[in-house]
Amino acid sequence: MGRLRWHDRDGAFVAEGYLLTLLSDNTWRLESPGAILGKPSQAQPLVTSHRSAKEAMAWAAFSESEATRRLAAGLHFALSLAALIAFVALSAEIGTLLGLALLSVAFYVMLRSAANGIGLCLHDAWGWTRLGRQQTSLLERSVSAFAERIRSRWLEAVEADEPVAVAPLEPIG
Repeated sequence: MGRLRWHDRDGAFVAEGYLLTLLSDNTWRLESPGAILGKPSQAQPLVTSHRSAKEAMAWAAFSESEATRRLAAGLHFALSLAALIAFVALSAEIGTLLGLALLSVAFYVMLRSAANGIGLCLHDAWGWTRLGRQQTSLLERSVSAFAERIRSRWLEAVEADEPVAVAPLEPIG
């Protein structure tokens, strides 16, 4: 996802799905959205404490890029599985030139997308998924853009939810 756009709202900073507030002890409390796996209303927000607003915003940007990276890796693996199914289905059509071309494309997408997913899971540790000059392919750019679009729509849904009123509990005893 691109950079988070922070807005000042009633003494707190708000970005897509994130809330940053100043506490009485001069620490900053960052509420970030939970995992994308559930519905936005069912996700538990992650709350962290930071020494400065700049540190909290940097943490939010890192957290957001990691969530988008994990989503892109999952999309690569799903695309690889779909290409594997297409490869198996097209294997009977290898007798025609069109069937062979489609089979070759399915095989390429299956292997390349699986390698891209593994590379994202390993943070492209040694650049082993790309030989030579580090340049992203059309497949990688498309999946990354799709993951960013899914993530931003999910964050918009989180932001649109009604805020939940939290009352402090009285101490026991």
